[in-house]
Amino acid sequence: LEDLRAHHDPLYGSFSRLIQSTFDEALGHFADGSIDLLHINGYHTYDSVVHDFTSWLPKMSPRGVVLIHDINVREGDFGVWKFWEEVKERYPHFEFFHGHGLGLLAVGEVHSEELQALLEASDEEAAIARDFFFHLGHRLTLKVSSEMKDQTLNVIESQLAEQQKIASTLKARLKARDQEISQVKEQLVARERVLQSQLKVTETLQARLKEYEQKVKTLQTQFGLDRERLTRQLVERERFTERLQNQLKATEEELQRSHVLIKQLQQKIDKLQVRLSEAESTTEALQEELAVRDEELKRLKFHLEEKERALKTELAQIQHQLQEAQRYIVAVQSSLGWHFLERVRRFYLRLFPPSTLRGRYFGLLLTALRICAAEGFKAMLKRVIDKVKQKLSQKTRFLAKRLYKILNIIKVRAVKELILPKRFGIQRQKITFNTVDTDYTTIWSDYWNLSEKISEEKKYALQNFRPKPPKLLKLDESTLLDFARSMHFPNCQNPLVSIVIPVYNNAKLTLECLYSIKKCTNIPYEIIIVDDGSNTETQQILSQIRNITLVRNLKRKGFLISCNRGAEKARGKFLLFLNNDVQVTKNWLRPLVETFYRFDNVGAVGPKILFPDGRLQEAGARVRIDGSAKLIGVFDDPELPRYNYIREVDYCSGVCLLTETELFRKLGGFDTRFAPGYCEDVDFCLRIRGQGKRIFYNPKSVIIHHLSATSDSISKEYKIKCVIRNQQKLCEKWQQEIDKLNQVKLIAFYLPQYHPIPENDLWWGKGFTDWINVAKARPNFEGHYQPHLPADLGFYDLRVEEVMEQQAELAKRYGIYGFCFYYYWFAGKRLLELPLERMLESGRPDIPFCLCWVNENWTRRWDGREDQILIAQRHSESDDRAVIKDIIRYMRDPRYIRINGKPLLLVYRISLFPNIKKTVRIWRDQCRKEGIGEIYLAMVESFEFAKKKFDPKDYGFDASVEFPPHEMSIPIEPPGKVINPHYTGVVSDYREVVLAYLRKTLPGYTRFRAVMPSWDNTPRRQNTSYVFAHASPGAYQAWLEEVLEQTRDQNFGDERIVFINAWNEWAEGAHLEPDRRFGHGFLEATRNALDSWLLDKGGRR
Repeated sequence: LEDLRAHHDPLYGSFSRLIQSTFDEALGHFADGSIDLLHINGYHTYDSVVHDFTSWLPKMSPRGVVLIHDINVREGDFGVWKFWEEVKERYPHFEFFHGHGLGLLAVGEVHSEELQALLEASDEEAAIARDFFFHLGHRLTLKVSSEMKDQTLNVIESQLAEQQKIASTLKARLKARDQEISQVKEQLVARERVLQSQLKVTETLQARLKEYEQKVKTLQTQFGLDRERLTRQLVERERFTERLQNQLKATEEELQRSHVLIKQLQQKIDKLQVRLSEAESTTEALQEELAVRDEELKRLKFHLEEKERALKTELAQIQHQLQEAQRYIVAVQSSLGWHFLERVRRFYLRLFPPSTLRGRYFGLLLTALRICAAEGFKAMLKRVIDKVKQKLSQKTRFLAKRLYKILNIIKVRAVKELILPKRFGIQRQKITFNTVDTDYTTIWSDYWNLSEKISEEKKYALQNFRPKPPKLLKLDESTLLDFARSMHFPNCQNPLVSIVIPVYNNAKLTLECLYSIKKCTNIPYEIIIVDDGSNTETQQILSQIRNITLVRNLKRKGFLISCNRGAEKARGKFLLFLNNDVQVTKNWLRPLVETFYRFDNVGAVGPKILFPDGRLQEAGARVRIDGSAKLIGVFDDPELPRYNYIREVDYCSGVCLLTETELFRKLGGFDTRFAPGYCEDVDFCLRIRGQGKRIFYNPKSVIIHHLSATSDSISKEYKIKCVIRNQQKLCEKWQQEIDKLNQVKLIAFYLPQYHPIPENDLWWGKGFTDWINVAKARPNFEGHYQPHLPADLGFYDLRVEEVMEQQAELAKRYGIYGFCFYYYWFAGKRLLELPLERMLESGRPDIPFCLCWVNENWTRRWDGREDQILIAQRHSESDDRAVIKDIIRYMRDPRYIRINGKPLLLVYRISLFPNIKKTVRIWRDQCRKEGIGEIYLAMVESFEFAKKKFDPKDYGFDASVEFPPHEMSIPIEPPGKVINPHYTGVVSDYREVVLAYLRKTLPGYTRFRAVMPSWDNTPRRQNTSYVFAHASPGAYQAWLEEVLEQTRDQNFGDERIVFINAWNEWAEGAHLEPDRRFGHGFLEATRNALDSWLLDKGGRR
């Protein structure tokens, strides 16, 4: 630092000062808005450069300019390039590519003329500017290098002069020493002569001395041997004597112990003889009793064997009947009769719409016929009369709003209760009709209306969107030939991308496409045009374009064959298929290529595709379970966040598809079984996925597509025929994989509270569980559904092992994939851990699970607030390590839910952590050390995060989870007369809450959507409860169906998850478990929503 000051102060001290500090510590030296120029060149990781930029940005003045170094370095943990790609979209910028790269951001609002000119420079001007600064820097480097070399040369010359002086002095000294050495040599010669004479005398004396030494040695060796022999003999005799003495002492002690033991044994023998006599008498009695028991056991065994044989024969008969029934059901469902029934159902819906009067009357007739078939005509007549009386007294109720549901039930029951009994002799069960619990017109009344409202709101949003049409090139038909002659592409010897464009006529669109490519592409590429039997005029125009590869088909062979032929000519590392009715936009190709370098195992990538009017045409695509395709976001606003982040998709259409040339050739190109076209892009992407690769959608690349401009020349009937035929081929080849792609996992939150614990005994009374609150709840207004009383499972106790197995079996039967257990940890103390611990020990029940750490205080108000705390959280670094070590035990279980191989962990309230980013780093590091690897963290959108705009990655998380009904109440007047004079709570309309949640703008990151069957916390807060009225299985099903569709569109693979709040939150009225009012209604709605695609053929998309 002192050397730097010595250089700095004389030259720049008048206007500059040096500060030795870290970036963060230096912030306090500068006022906000005071810095004109900031150069960021610190730690080069992504998180560090983001931190430096965001920390110093407020310090920048209105003229502020930020320089970011190393934007071209993409090795090791360098993340500056990644940050630069993100931040340059937000500010005017300029890039220098030489060296490690330098990025210039004009973060201020005021730009000088010179800076503005640099920012708005054309490609040629920008290249000149970059070249100027490159050479300027190079000159400065050469100048500094030359100056340093001159300084080094001067130092070397001065050192050489000093060395020469030292050498002259050394030479004088050497001469003096040489004279001294010659004198010493003469003296040594004289002394050597004297020594030689003395040596001769010494040699004779040494010879005599050696003879005497040898004689002494022989005498010593003999004496030593005799001494050692005598010593060994003496030692052996002493040891033998000691052993004899020890043995004698041990023998005496053993004799004494033996006398004592003999006395003790004699006493025990006397006692045992007495006991033996008693045992003999007892044994005789037991033998008699055992003989009687043996005879009884033999009789029981014989009886059980007979019963077992009977049960086995009966089981075999039932299994045979079930197999026959299954084969018959398959035969029925694949028969023309079944399809005829489906057509009849659709015809019925048109003839008798549920919203019309004739539809309601016909629904009454169907209900009457069903009762008549089950109980007889008289019973039907009586029930109809009672029903009519009830309807007359209730003016606002309507019948059969969703009659296709009843028809579907009748159709299934016709097989189960009419056809199967007659064919296989199965006893027909009596159909019961309960006007309270199983009245379908009550349970499902909101499904149809809410579904229509959801559909109408989606249509309204699309109709009211006013797009901004992009600027398109439009050529004059009369000048196409001249324009083609003037067009020439760069002659690239080593193209990075080979662009294959099949062409059938449409010369105007083709030239517009080619010109946009030439104008907007900034990486090495080549153009390969495959003329698929176009007319003479088109052929002539294409032949005039220079530096392209032109391939011709003599006859029209279609898109697929043309693409394969074009790919054979490709020389680039990457292969891009592009329709000729496309126009590309600025910098369209680079983001697609960069996707392969930014992510692992990329097999193909597609861009954002717009209609010419500016509406979105495709943001990736999805394969429905019947093999049909869905363009994600079609006709929607392309600027919505949900369409503007890179994500994995089922496939990207062949309108514009980038893949690796080597991979395309390895897979044999597009499958010719799908010729001439349609579904070949889906098949290719599925084959890519079979190679362990992934398909991505990158919105940073944007193109405009005139949909079907080329295929419009083909007859509509022929296109439909090709589409249907190829969809069938696709399903025959990939149905299992398509089913997996369409799977959405439903995970229900699970409250492990229903067993006593010492803490609840202390706070709430002995034996307390939530069942006490549930049972004592009372209605606050007329029509208020309270209390919610359990049906099938009753008021269960989780200490009984069979309860959780019954819950798991019930959940899986209705399509629930797994449970998310609430996990309670308070600074090293676990609560309500019994069910989870037993799952780990026993391995049962066999159902996937994950954890959600409810990291808030326990209070008497049940809301996690700071008042009346029962047990508090104490977040700290040591607690962070302790809690993740405890959770790791569960993550090791094979049933633990994983996303892309990473264990899933939810955190309920991240705002309560003092430093959540640090906590996340600790958790991830600890999991790596423990061998778990990477983990998948999801933050719950609770409390303030329910409406706040945020990105989970800003907090170190991978995704977020919705948590209805947080912060989404829509107050209404109680729908009935208030009967609790102390009630001051809030009532909301469940149906309006559903619409409010569905209106929320989907974010530009991974969010797991969630639904709730109902919500009412009256059991915990009788007078101040939040009640969501009008909750029903029908409304819940409409909500869940829409959320499932959104999840299939927006998420991919293991991230296609929907959470349900909750499985068993009885004290909050949020439970899928059967109750005494709706029975299995909410579970049936769950299964219906999962199977809704069966009834949605050609319907709501």
